[in-house]
Amino acid sequence: MWISLLGVILIPLMFTRTTAERASITHIEICDVEVDADIGGDGIRIATWVQESVLLLIAFLGTFHCSATGAKEIGAGLALTHVSLVIALLVQLGRGSLTSADAILGSMIIDSQCSALSMQLVAKETLASRLQVATVLLCQILGLTVLPILVDGFGSGKFATKDCSCVAVFWWGWLSDCSAFAPREMAIFWTYYAYRCVAFLQCCYHSLSNTIQFHDAEKHGTRLEGITYPTMIVSDLEPPNDGMPNDTDSASEDEEFLEQEAKADGSRYPDYPATVSLMYTVYGLFALVSMAAAEIAMRDYGLRPSSQLFSVGQIIGMVVAGATIVRGLFLLTMMLLAGGAGFTWPLSFEVGLEVAGFGPRSRGRTCSYREQGRARAFPRRGTHRMESYDLAISSGKHRTRTNSSLWWLNQTR
Repeated sequence: MWISLLGVILIPLMFTRTTAERASITHIEICDVEVDADIGGDGIRIATWVQESVLLLIAFLGTFHCSATGAKEIGAGLALTHVSLVIALLVQLGRGSLTSADAILGSMIIDSQCSALSMQLVAKETLASRLQVATVLLCQILGLTVLPILVDGFGSGKFATKDCSCVAVFWWGWLSDCSAFAPREMAIFWTYYAYRCVAFLQCCYHSLSNTIQFHDAEKHGTRLEGITYPTMIVSDLEPPNDGMPNDTDSASEDEEFLEQEAKADGSRYPDYPATVSLMYTVYGLFALVSMAAAEIAMRDYGLRPSSQLFSVGQIIGMVVAGATIVRGLFLLTMMLLAGGAGFTWPLSFEVGLEVAGFGPRSRGRTCSYREQGRARAFPRRGTHRMESYDLAISSGKHRTRTNSSLWWLNQTR
């Protein structure tokens, strides 16, 4: 999350400096060229912008509740759009008709879509679908394989044509297909590509490690045990004195209860947040940056689509994007109207949770157990330091305890 916040501050500054640099590049003529409308047309770009923005919004909303929100449907539509664009580029590459402008602009859009595809893989509804997880990962592998081929061919001048021998754009660094252009900063792009590969491997590891557990938890009601994301511990044990603090309780009783409770490790699928990680902020940031670079290239560097919105490829892309977005927004709206969203406050992500001095009569709320519950802080086993606690929320006979590896703290009143 901190990477995302830093990126929001620094990336606009990086792109702002290109205005002055662009003005200083006068020693070489950079010609205006057309981009195939089925690769970089207005319809393709609009569809990509809308899909990525809605997916990012849904992932953000899922941080605060536990109900499915349509990320799976929108993610599937984005995967179709991504594969279609990759195939279009490969067909032109195979026929030898791919131009430098098509290659570099198509690379930007492919990278944006590929990064955005990872956002759906932090949604529990997508993780519960093993087939979609595998399909999305294969789509990303396809995109990340084609991307360096296109960029390397562009940088080496392989796709240059007689009509335009020099195309230059700014995408993390200055990229051009002619050696006379300066500055050329291909090394900066390859550094970025290396990061993208590392981020994909991390996403791939977490997705494949958790999809079976989430699938079983959704279909069969099993607990989410052995997942790589923090575990919420939910048990049906009766706490000492019904969870109310009592000065006569002994430390041994508390420790015995926590030891028994730990055997019920793993939360149920309905209890787990809809968005399981904040990494969607990183994926979304880099997806939007690549799309912004494509828009800047179209606006400032002489690239323009070969036709208006009515080409076959653009219409198909917009129809697929529109249908999946309508479906996703319909599910989100129905969930909100039904009042099934609830609210969960994500106090601490990926760094653990420490609770100090929790009031004995605070009331809490979880995704599944929305009744007003009684809260009690139990000392950790093996320590009597008053500033370190595991937090326990009890409601009737049900008890929810969050340990130091849990992200979520119930909303307190």
